[in-house]
Amino acid sequence: MKKLKALYINRSFYLYLAVIITLFIFGFFFPIVYSIAWFSLTALIIVTLTDFFLLFTAKNSLKASRILPERLSNGDENSILIQLSNQYPFQIKAKIIDEIPFQFQKRDFVITKKIEPKASTDFAYNLRPTERGVYSFGKLNIFVQTKISIVSRKFEFEGENQIATYPSFLQLRKFELLTIHNKL
Repeated sequence: MKKLKALYINRSFYLYLAVIITLFIFGFFFPIVYSIAWFSLTALIIVTLTDFFLLFTAKNSLKASRILPERLSNGDENSILIQLSNQYPFQIKAKIIDEIPFQFQKRDFVITKKIEPKASTDFAYNLRPTERGVYSFGKLNIFVQTKISIVSRKFEFEGENQIATYPSFLQLRKFELLTIHNKL
């Protein structure tokens, strides 16, 4: 049951299925096309099951973490780092959906990365808070696909992280260094 909650069927499956249905309709008029439709349906089922088993048979196949700074600087670009480690023996396509705080009003935040087998990758994105307070990050959702791309597997990492936002301490440090060197 747990595997079914993590299973997502991609759009390509439905496109292939629509083509097969069209072949069955034309197979009503042309008997040779009917045989091709049955062959195509069988091939789709086999490829879908293969894709499913490739994604779901490995344990601990993906590791991910979000690294946040100690605090956010209000009005400045703050870097958020995400680390991914692919433990699969094949290349994967990862679609990362980070549940960033609601104050940023980014509801379409998606990052897509290809990760080589047994490799790790780091990437960062920037957030610019505009008000002081506590910002709550949600889960780190990652949807993984093989090159077949019929089904996806969902991974969830990290719970809720809270981080405080202070007045622009990055700018204050910059001006502090300028005054020390008498360049202000």
